[in-house]
Amino acid sequence: MDANKADALKSLKLGKEALNAGDRARALSFLRKARRLDPTLPIDSFLSVPAYTDEQIMIVKQVQEKKDYYEILGLEKTCSVEDVRKSYRKLSLNVHPDKNKAPGAEEAFMRSAFAYSGGGGNGFYNGFYDAEIEATTQFQSFNFEHGKGDKGSTGFNVVSQEHF
Repeated sequence: MDANKADALKSLKLGKEALNAGDRARALSFLRKARRLDPTLPIDSFLSVPAYTDEQIMIVKQVQEKKDYYEILGLEKTCSVEDVRKSYRKLSLNVHPDKNKAPGAEEAFMRSAFAYSGGGGNGFYNGFYDAEIEATTQFQSFNFEHGKGDKGSTGFNVVSQEHF
């Protein structure tokens, strides 16, 4: 039991240091380990620290205050599709409800996803699709023929005209 007590005190110390450094996830890991090793340690006061930081609250408020899809993702109107993807990935990690427990994080996450998808057909994503190659141009070399292939096949076979 003395070995457990020593390990528990070490985990408690590392947990306190992680809390002071602002790494809540790491701190919780060490504090839970300390509790498992020695249930008599007074760690409840450390576990009651808010589950979110001021930075997380600020990010959620920024997303909620912005109305334009470009502003939500922090982009210029002349950005590329790749810029949109990168910005969305970064923002979604910051406001994802599993990672950000601040009030309103779930709504902010849904707003960022809605902005990324183009807002149900009214957003900037339509412009990206218009700028890309149209489907008729992209698939003009394909022949969608019904029923060719294996016997009994009832599906469509996509045969590229480039191979003929």
